[in-house]
Amino acid sequence: MVIGLLKSRLIFIFTERTQIALTATFPSGRTLIAIVPITLMKYFAIHILVKDFSFFICYCILMKYNLTNETFLPSNQRNFPGVTDLQFHHMLGTTLFYFWIPIIVSFISYIFIYNTAQKLFVKPNTLTIAGTGLLLSLTTPIVFFLFNVHNNFYEVKAETISWTIYFIISIWVYLKLNNNNKSLFESNGN
Repeated sequence: MVIGLLKSRLIFIFTERTQIALTATFPSGRTLIAIVPITLMKYFAIHILVKDFSFFICYCILMKYNLTNETFLPSNQRNFPGVTDLQFHHMLGTTLFYFWIPIIVSFISYIFIYNTAQKLFVKPNTLTIAGTGLLLSLTTPIVFFLFNVHNNFYEVKAETISWTIYFIISIWVYLKLNNNNKSLFESNGN
């Protein structure tokens, strides 16, 4: 069953409800097929949505509450005048509007990065899982800058803090969802 088609070159296929098959045909005529068991990627959609929404939501919260003293600068008032009036659902909608390309690219690249990590790290540990989480987290800033989503709209301190929080949240969520060593996150009951 075909569930998505992007520019007639990329096709997602679910087969027997146990695997995701992704085929990509490049202009050179080469076809790449990746088949990944769904059971190994059961939380990938949650991770992608959390990581791709966290940057702009953090930025909006920092600006809404003037936590970096940049909210009332003339450039910010000109570019983002209603930031102090934003509600959480406005932040979600705005994030979806501005980040739909990174979200799509994350869904596509996640399969390739995850599949490669599974082949490289036969017996994963916390460090290799965190490294995979970092690679997956890098897709959003790369797409963000490649598609020129970044401009002089963002204030420097708030943007830097937002990207830092983004990486912390993204890697932590990936570790939390994919680490079999739950003692890393659970308290000892004291």
